[in-house]
Amino acid sequence: MEGYCLKCREKREMKDPQEVTLKNGRQARQGTCSVCGTKITVMGGAKTAEKTAESDKSDNGASKDPVTTKIKAETKDKAKAAKK
Repeated sequence: MEGYCLKCREKREMKDPQEVTLKNGRQARQGTCSVCGTKITVMGGAKTAEKTAESDKSDNGASKDPVTTKIKAETKDKAKAAKK
């Protein structure tokens, strides 16, 4: 797996990548740079990447979040009302 090394300032292959949960509850992958040995953290671990890929295929980017759906519907209603 690749990650951006802040010391090398390039994308590098990670040695020993591991899934971790950060203090804020988010998933990430951590490993070390194969060149300089600096710790690399990639936000959104493998599970998150798989979920994102699956959701993109299944719903074509449509949001299933009820709040987002409601806001989009209200915005459309306001736009229709403004046109009249």
